[in-house]
Amino acid sequence: MPLTPAERQNCEACFRKFDKNGDGTLSIQEMVQLIRALGWSPQKFPDSAICDWFLEVDKNKSRSVDLQEFLTVCENRPRTEVNEANLRRTFKEFDQDGSGTISAAELKQALSKCNIKISDADAKSMIQQADKSGDGQIDVEEFLAVFQV
Repeated sequence: MPLTPAERQNCEACFRKFDKNGDGTLSIQEMVQLIRALGWSPQKFPDSAICDWFLEVDKNKSRSVDLQEFLTVCENRPRTEVNEANLRRTFKEFDQDGSGTISAAELKQALSKCNIKISDADAKSMIQQADKSGDGQIDVEEFLAVFQV
């Protein structure tokens, strides 16, 4: 199933974040870091399994995963159905103070619970991209718009 524009943007951002040396590819070491950052424990997904998976993903046998190979993985991954009800539940989980909006601090904290570490600047940037009203926070409608629901 093709990625939505928002999913593609998220996958590309993830790829760039873990492409530590900026060469446009993920090495096996960078891929292990990405998998661990997603919270996949060594007990459930040992390094040897990551290596095997890496070799499957590396279609051109370059010993690295380029962006297109990575996007193919993203397209083929099992997905939770993204619908308005699921997104509204997620919004409420992110809105920790119950204010009806998500601040950069709340976004950062919510993502950290998913083992996704971002900087304060990245959290602020993500909020700014979705914040159509210009109040520095995301309300539920702005949140839904990110996912085009």
